[in-house]
Amino acid sequence: MQPFCSKWLWSYRNFLPPSEGYKIVKSSSPLLWIIPTGMLFVSLFHLPYAYYEFLRIVVCIAAAWIAYRCISERRNQTWPAVFVLIGILFNPIIPIHLGRAIWFWLDIGAAALFLAHFLIVRIFR
Repeated sequence: MQPFCSKWLWSYRNFLPPSEGYKIVKSSSPLLWIIPTGMLFVSLFHLPYAYYEFLRIVVCIAAAWIAYRCISERRNQTWPAVFVLIGILFNPIIPIHLGRAIWFWLDIGAAALFLAHFLIVRIFR
């Protein structure tokens, strides 16, 4: 006779996606990570405000798309939360106004997170 717990876990596993590792995110183009990362590193220089407005749009869309794809895999809930926060921070509709020094570090941090996610999901898995 099977214990209740193992029977419940067996039925729960039927609803999980196959454990082939980040299959959906791997099918996305590498440009989804490379373009926002490059734009975030370029934003460290003093540029016109229009560039930063465009940066907000690109980073918000890329972060939202990565979060959506990670959530649809149901693998790890940390990365979607990170990219949802990046999307909120770089939201072009209701912008968050911070000082240049703070944005400098936020841009570096966001670029590092995009790069880390790309390396972990696309290269190392």
